[in-house]
Amino acid sequence: MLKRYFALLHVKDKTVWEYAQKFLNHKDTRSHNLALMDLGSLVCLPKNPKCEECPLQKTCQGKTEAELYTKTKKKEYESLELFYGICIQNEKIALTPATGNMYKGMLELPAVDPIEEDFLGSFKHAYTKYRLHVKLYTLDSFEDGIWVETKALHSAPISSLTKKALSTVFK
Repeated sequence: MLKRYFALLHVKDKTVWEYAQKFLNHKDTRSHNLALMDLGSLVCLPKNPKCEECPLQKTCQGKTEAELYTKTKKKEYESLELFYGICIQNEKIALTPATGNMYKGMLELPAVDPIEEDFLGSFKHAYTKYRLHVKLYTLDSFEDGIWVETKALHSAPISSLTKKALSTVFK
């Protein structure tokens, strides 16, 4: 809100703090700050400011350039390609503890080196800052995993990615 009011573009936080300090009503700082927070949350909105309702409209330096202050940063996503194997034996499926930060503490399908003749299917999945392209392959055997009964998968600690993979295979 202060950036728009003072028409500050591409400035460091230190500069915004300096303007805020000059603007502050030092006799009643609490009420002043609460009023500014209300103004920012109800009137001087990030995407659709209601300039015509603003009590500071006459002195606002940013109202004529509102589009400069309403642009949102386009999120940048990291693309990843993941390869998982599906191994089912005796109505049990092989899973492995998730490695890395993405699904820590959960079970997932084992990672595999892709072999095209074992390809089952693929799908896309989004996770926080990642755009994932997941490819699934048949895995004939797996030794270092946790075997979970297929009928118990609904209560297993598996990620939405793993659920999506399984629903892709077991339509």
